[in-house]
Amino acid sequence: MLPDDDWLWLCSDRGLIRLSQDLSVATVWSQAEGLPDQRVIGITRTERLIWVLTRNGVLSFKPDGSQLHLLKPRPGLDLSGVQLRGISALADDKIQLSTSTGIGTLAKLICPPCLMLCNCI
Repeated sequence: MLPDDDWLWLCSDRGLIRLSQDLSVATVWSQAEGLPDQRVIGITRTERLIWVLTRNGVLSFKPDGSQLHLLKPRPGLDLSGVQLRGISALADDKIQLSTSTGIGTLAKLICPPCLMLCNCI
């Protein structure tokens, strides 16, 4: 669970759930909305983004739900052969991933096409 302003973000086996704090509004995000897998393992927040960990990948988006970006493999980061186990926020907009092969830290990236903090590159 991740409290964020007026919302609670919940991990589930059926997707990511955004629930208003007064429990009057619930939205379920699934693969149709861009999740790489229905089973959400973890969630965390850095200064600018919410990060979601699923069995098949990591994605980030702004707290309002916009600008969803799937973390893409790049030199030094290939998540295809590992089991993703945990995610946590660190200082300076970094995240830490726990995998079956160890722990890795990712620093914020500025995406030239988006001109924002993202992971589409």
